Amino acid sequence: MRLLWSRVGRLLKPSDVHQPLHSASDLAIHFTSKVSRVHQATSTANAPVISLRQSSMFEIFQPVTAEEVVKLLSKAPTKHCQLDPVPTWLVKQSAEHFAPLLAALCNASFQSGKLPPSEKHSLVTARLKKPTLGPADTNSFRPIYQLSFVSKLVECAVAVRFTRHCDQNRLLPCS
Repeated sequence: MRLLWSRVGRLLKPSDVHQPLHSASDLAIHFTSKVSRVHQATSTANAPVISLRQSSMFEIFQPVTAEEVVKLLSKAPTKHCQLDPVPTWLVKQSAEHFAPLLAALCNASFQSGKLPPSEKHSLVTARLKKPTLGPADTNSFRPIYQLSFVSKLVECAVAVRFTRHCDQNRLLPCS
């Protein structure tokens, strides 16, 4: 029992607290300038050639059902972030109870064409690309965006519908 409590103690109070080498502002400037350099490097590239094909218009999103939400929840990873009001594992465990509410949220977004302002935020953290890279160089980091669970669920529902439309109309290149 003492071993269990010592492990819990180590998890709750990590002894290896270190001061980050870069501020959030340093990393934001780095990532913003990196995107700007990519834009500059590709600004003179030729426009892509897109051949038009006959297809039906993608005008409306089919409504999300509670059953579909249960399927999406079963496939979703059990990760959550500080933006989630409820841990993802609890939502997944109680999928049948949350599914009608989550389906209604998705459908409200589909009808309005918008996400609520509360779902348009993300937490951005910087992680080392590889453990072997030196943390002193900002190029060793990549941004990680954490979205709320509801935002990810709406995104998945949209992706299912968009992919289905593209497949039905043969809009994607053959692999």
